[in-house]
Amino acid sequence: MSKFEEENPLPIPAYVSTACGIAVVARPRKASEPDLLAGLENAILVVKGPTDNVVFSVSPSLPWTHDAIVTALGHEDVVRAVNDDVADAYLGDCWIGSTEL
Repeated sequence: MSKFEEENPLPIPAYVSTACGIAVVARPRKASEPDLLAGLENAILVVKGPTDNVVFSVSPSLPWTHDAIVTALGHEDVVRAVNDDVADAYLGDCWIGSTEL
């Protein structure tokens, strides 16, 4: 990393887009923001469709990380389940993202 990059870090985006179209907002952008993953690292990742029906769910084999969630939401089964429709992602009961961002 160059001195310039150290002195001028890129801002952390407000959300991370996934292959299925869900934008995940769980990662904090600043130290003062809550980490929506905290305490939910072993919760079930659930994707709900436009009528609040569960279209995909998966339990973690290891505790969830932000990157692991993005990877899971990029799986072909999730992309097929969302199918360019409206969808929301949850860890347990905690909303962590949507296609509507």
